[in-house]
Amino acid sequence: MSRARQSLFFRLLGLLVLPFFLACGESLPPAELPTLIDAATSGESDAEHTLEPPTLDDDAGLPDSDATAGESDAGPDADSDAALDAEPDAGFDAEPDAGDPPEEEEDLRPVLYPDGWVRSPISPSVVASMRAITAKNADSDPETFIKVGDSHTVNTNFMRCFDSDSALDLDGRTYLSDAIAAFRAGNSSPFSRTSLAAKVGMSASWAMTADSTGIAPVDQEIAALNPRFALVSYGTNDMQSWGEGPLLHQNAVWNFHANMTALLDHLIDQGIVPIVTGLLPRGDSAKFPDAPLWVPAYNALTRGMAEARQIPWFDMFGATKDIPGQALASDGLHGNSSSRPCDFTADALTYNYNLRNLNNMELLSDAWRTVILGERAPDTEGLAFISGSGAPTDPFQITSLPFTHHANTASSPHSIIASYPVCSTADESGAEFYYRLTLKQATNVRLMVFSENNSDIDLHVLTGGLGASGCLARNDKIIQRRFEAGTYDIVLDSYAGLVGPYQLVVVECESGDETCE
Repeated sequence: MSRARQSLFFRLLGLLVLPFFLACGESLPPAELPTLIDAATSGESDAEHTLEPPTLDDDAGLPDSDATAGESDAGPDADSDAALDAEPDAGFDAEPDAGDPPEEEEDLRPVLYPDGWVRSPISPSVVASMRAITAKNADSDPETFIKVGDSHTVNTNFMRCFDSDSALDLDGRTYLSDAIAAFRAGNSSPFSRTSLAAKVGMSASWAMTADSTGIAPVDQEIAALNPRFALVSYGTNDMQSWGEGPLLHQNAVWNFHANMTALLDHLIDQGIVPIVTGLLPRGDSAKFPDAPLWVPAYNALTRGMAEARQIPWFDMFGATKDIPGQALASDGLHGNSSSRPCDFTADALTYNYNLRNLNNMELLSDAWRTVILGERAPDTEGLAFISGSGAPTDPFQITSLPFTHHANTASSPHSIIASYPVCSTADESGAEFYYRLTLKQATNVRLMVFSENNSDIDLHVLTGGLGASGCLARNDKIIQRRFEAGTYDIVLDSYAGLVGPYQLVVVECESGDETCE
């Protein structure tokens, strides 16, 4: 029984025994009656994460300069003191006992999405972000979601089975039942609906490109359902959507970032919370030899895009990479499924679609409970926060790989290094942020920076301190090489003063990836 349900039980019990105490002449304190709740109030959730995150430094939060659109520091009124002190809804006269201790203040610092969590934390900052998004369209259907993606989304094994009790085996996860029932009652049966925004073989750009009707597929689906949430999954087709040859996947990653961020921000602007699924492994190396080597980089990029916006994310790659056969179908490209894709018993959860369905439903349930029912964030312990401020004397710490971070050099007070003559004569006179990476052993590492909104942010790796003369490597987009054990300073510097937002992704290269050796 959840803590919210336990509370209701004991309140009802109190109402039953109240006449007995009154008959005996005892005086009781005023009853604390339940109040109706909305998105500005709080509760508890039964949802649990099955994996613990790795230990990361959490002694420092993001600086004010790191605020980006959609992040929690621009949270909704629901998180203000005024919202917490709001009057109870009409119909309940009783005031809370003045002697009750106030609720513990929530930590709204943006959280990291650490490797090892199959589902990203649904922390107070993520809940605040989701509430801020949905506040943009209060008229949307609170119990409806849309599906946006490629063949993995079109597949009939994805989510449709939630529409039938006979197809379900929650294996004890009864806390999901309320959300399942709510979404079944949503607009146009979203579980079983054939989405206008999902099509075989498509990439993220397709969803945002107007078709013969003059309207983009994602906007057609939004108009049809007016949803509060969206399940979004792209990347597999995007990996080979630009160019050809040995740098096929490397060249395509920049377009994927641009198209996927445009899609996510478009949904957010419409008041729709995107719930993002990362990439699944690939076993089609006969056709695309390097594809399996690049999946972790693309997957980390989706992690970073979700983390930057503090929206839910599911690590499909992390959930299946160690399963025999990586939970792939015989083509090595698509996921497999048991005969019942909504069977969530242990054996069934060795299949791709069973895992995909369970984790998407877990995130939908958490989003519905916290945004629609107003319950409190289920994840408040074991959270990780960025360490450091980005200053040269206090750099952001890269404590584990993969690592992602979103920042904006327009807000950086640091503009110390104007050029790196050992590496390049390029004008780097704009503002910069500093990071520190310490490797205990020689490691092949890929660093990528994705400049946004007409900014031009370049990568620089320094050794032996922060002097420009210690420049080891420099590139405007990507550095991939073998780094010996030691400490490295990484400077994200603005070319020719073109400051602005960027996404940094740092991953360990896969074994056999010759581009990193």
